[in-house]
Amino acid sequence: MADTQTNISKNCIQILQWNARSIVAQKASLQHFLINHDVDIIVISETWLKESQVFSLSGYNCIKKCRTNGTGGVAIFIKQAIEFQEFKILQNFNSSIEACAVTLNHLKYNIVSIYKPPDVCATLGDWESLFNQFKAPTIFCGDFNAHHGLWGYSYDNSQGNILVEATEIKSLVILNNGNPTRISVPSNVNQFSAVDLTLVSSEIADITEWEVLPDSMGSDHFPILLTILNNNQSFEISPYCRWNDACGNWDKFQDSLNKSLNDIANLNDLPNQEKFTNLLNAITVAADSSMPIKKPFTPTSVKPIWWDENCTRAYETRRQALLNYRQQGGCVNFGHSCYGGMGKRASTGVEDTPAALGEEVRYLPQSGDPALVFTGPRGSVYKPDSATKELARQQQVENVSKVIRQWIQNYRRAQELSNDLV
Repeated sequence: MADTQTNISKNCIQILQWNARSIVAQKASLQHFLINHDVDIIVISETWLKESQVFSLSGYNCIKKCRTNGTGGVAIFIKQAIEFQEFKILQNFNSSIEACAVTLNHLKYNIVSIYKPPDVCATLGDWESLFNQFKAPTIFCGDFNAHHGLWGYSYDNSQGNILVEATEIKSLVILNNGNPTRISVPSNVNQFSAVDLTLVSSEIADITEWEVLPDSMGSDHFPILLTILNNNQSFEISPYCRWNDACGNWDKFQDSLNKSLNDIANLNDLPNQEKFTNLLNAITVAADSSMPIKKPFTPTSVKPIWWDENCTRAYETRRQALLNYRQQGGCVNFGHSCYGGMGKRASTGVEDTPAALGEEVRYLPQSGDPALVFTGPRGSVYKPDSATKELARQQQVENVSKVIRQWIQNYRRAQELSNDLV
């Protein structure tokens, strides 16, 4: 097969880095993006996949590491035409830090996907143990949940300081330019923050372009597009080839397969993985000798068959809502950009006007003793008397029930969209 195909040379490689917060939920948006963008590698954090769960993207191979509970998780998707090897990471660091990696055969680059949960405190030794496993030029992509002014925060925390020290020891370059990579709720002082980082070896930093894309594609994190310019060394990809079995010589195929299997000594005593590898190699040799090759092609992403004009409108509506929230902020704009994941706002019987929408969210009293709504925050020194407590319980039931009703309404909107997409 290898002798009949011609490699395609590219002078750059494009990598999409993204915290998807459920790759299953955002698959349609990702497919829509890939139709118009020639992305070679997709690096995902927070896949929310289980190890037993099957997930695929047309035209891509997948390497992943999952949690048993179906949260967190990391994955790397590589175009089928790109030759690569999975890099086996030695977990000699904090087991809560998730990472998977691949090595590109032609360029000898390592690509690493990382996710550190926000409640995990990584040490300098953790990052050194991970970074030191990679010798060739390496690109580390992920959600590090660390704060530092080097990548756009107004303050530094201990996790940010530790990560900066680790990058200096390893001579890694932080590509972030200060642009935010995550959307926060309106009540947060920093409505936009940068927790998604790209760290690269110094030898490829000056040939790597870094850009935050404007559309979050349904996640609360913005995708990042990396372009590695490779002017001095072409990046070769092998077109995908298939045998034309309709024109195959099946007698010759069977003879070749039997000969290959008979030549393997003690085949039945080998471990299952070696049996599988030997069988796959035998089939490949037999097919190469007995079947012609179809015209080589490079797999591309295709639009889902169910994607119609309504999906396109919903997609554009969500993008516009996100733009409005970035420019204006506010609870109403935030809600419209998030309801239904893809920007769909289902009919609720409430008039869709600013006045009506404002009335819909004003379910808490605008005046009065706060103790009659909530008994006080954690650690509060406020101690209401027994009469106040009784009155507070009554009003809590009334007001919190409205909060719950509002939450149920929002949940139903998301479910309606989910049902439409099935």
